[in-house]
Amino acid sequence: NVKRLAQELGVERVNVVANKVRDKGDEEFIRSQIPAEDLLGMIHYSNKVADADRKAASPYDIAEDAVEEIRNIKKRIEETAKSGS
Repeated sequence: NVKRLAQELGVERVNVVANKVRDKGDEEFIRSQIPAEDLLGMIHYSNKVADADRKAASPYDIAEDAVEEIRNIKKRIEETAKSGS
């Protein structure tokens, strides 16, 4: 639905980052619903990120796993931009 609405607004390309993914079941569901070429990556639910938020701290300094997932998504964005697809 979001993709359709975006296209109606003239947005040519829509990608997805799945957030707060809890487990393999969530991963499988996401992959079954989102075409692989549209899925940039997943960021799993992290207690460390929630703790950082409560402490007004940067998740970047506390949640190494989430930071790595975000780096991988950034890399995918850069690769996609280079290839033009």
